[in-house]
Amino acid sequence: MKKIIIAGCAVAAILVVNLAQAADSDKNCIRGDAKTIDEAFTLGVKLAKSAGLELGAGENQAHIHILPEKDHDLYVVEVCPSSCESNKAGS
Repeated sequence: MKKIIIAGCAVAAILVVNLAQAADSDKNCIRGDAKTIDEAFTLGVKLAKSAGLELGAGENQAHIHILPEKDHDLYVVEVCPSSCESNKAGS
């Protein structure tokens, strides 16, 4: 019985952490990771196209961000709609 309670508490803790991370992250952005910066950019273009977003500097265009922090020695790429970008600038 104690093992079931401990397992239940562990699962609950994991769910709380995941929900907190999901609430903190921007839901409009798509993320991926790659070994090199070039691969990250290429992946960003593919993610944008697969989501039906257009790249560029104009209104309603998506932006590709290669984040400065690595995650497990991989470059993290984030593709965001321009509305997401304007929200980040105001933060």
